[in-house]
Amino acid sequence: MFAAYWERDARAYRAVLLEALIVYPECFPGHYEEMSRPLEEIERPLAGEVILGAWIKDEWVGIVAFAAKSFPKQRHARTIRPLYVKERFRRKGIAGLLLGAVLESAAHHVEQVEIMVSDIPEHIDLFERFGFRNCGLMPRGIRINSEDVDTWFGYSVN
Repeated sequence: MFAAYWERDARAYRAVLLEALIVYPECFPGHYEEMSRPLEEIERPLAGEVILGAWIKDEWVGIVAFAAKSFPKQRHARTIRPLYVKERFRRKGIAGLLLGAVLESAAHHVEQVEIMVSDIPEHIDLFERFGFRNCGLMPRGIRINSEDVDTWFGYSVN
């Protein structure tokens, strides 16, 4: 159910990410135009970045990534990046499985996991159920055209 190998799974990962950017552009800081470029032009995952996918049969149905911090003084923490489950597979526990897998992996490597999500109660609730604590709200954290969306910051300590 989980794992990602960039050479084998990059197209599947990107397809789910592009869907996320279309369905919920206010939830992700990335741009559809940027991620829809040819795969050869898109940066490979950074060192220390883990990408997980959930699939049913041969279809990728959800993704999550978490990345190490680049500064030495912040390497005790990792940041969760896109967490998305396709619409028709929601309410089946897949987001929880992905988040649980990230937290399980992080428990062996870092002391803290951080998240920034759009200030949407349904999204925040998921992270709070997994023990994330609120540490702030950023007004206008994401801007789409001229529309601003506040972002919620949370953290979980191992």
